[in-house]
Amino acid sequence: MIEAPKDFFTMNYTIPYTTAAIAGITSHLFLFISGEWGIYAANIAAVYAGLHILLLPAFIWGLGLSRPDATSLLLGLSTSYFWGLFGSIAVYRLFFHRLKAFPGPVGHKITGFWSMKNTVFSVLRFRWHRRVQKFHSRYGDFIRIRK
Repeated sequence: MIEAPKDFFTMNYTIPYTTAAIAGITSHLFLFISGEWGIYAANIAAVYAGLHILLLPAFIWGLGLSRPDATSLLLGLSTSYFWGLFGSIAVYRLFFHRLKAFPGPVGHKITGFWSMKNTVFSVLRFRWHRRVQKFHSRYGDFIRIRK
């Protein structure tokens, strides 16, 4: 039996990181692309957290990595997965979404966080209507300010 290298810095993680990024893209294209997943955000975050809790001991005992090396590997895989997932979502919303032809700020086309930020900070000062009016004067009668 061949002994796997135990040192994190001597191991090549290109294939696992690429696989994690492809898994993120695939999960968007086959799961998250349809439906309203925002209402399940807490459940999805709990599943991802639980998966991390299960994977960390598997990396420590299964691969024989030290805790810092296993944590680094898990963080790298998670980062690759989420870059793939959110990158795929951004590309889809900018270039392939049914509402792509509607004008509006790019940040607003990609995510709803821009609208949430503007709503929260503008509502406190009662200015959201002015912000939307600026968008209309810049982009026209129909604007896209949420995904």
